[in-house]
Amino acid sequence: MTDSKRGTSSGVGGPRVLSILDRPLAAKKGSGGGGSGGEVSLSAFSFLFSEMVQYYQSRVLSIADLERK
Repeated sequence: MTDSKRGTSSGVGGPRVLSILDRPLAAKKGSGGGGSGGEVSLSAFSFLFSEMVQYYQSRVLSIADLERK
């Protein structure tokens, strides 16, 4: 896909403006730890995902309802 199709070019030789879809999810800033920069640990994400699934499982009557939610 070219810049003209995406609408990310501001003319010939102009600065390129990236759309939100072209940017990375989390920019890595520095080499320090601590999870800064909007990163989430895999264990925290797994826990939250598991809690969401359990929440919806307790509130549906069929598998089709669970899949839809």
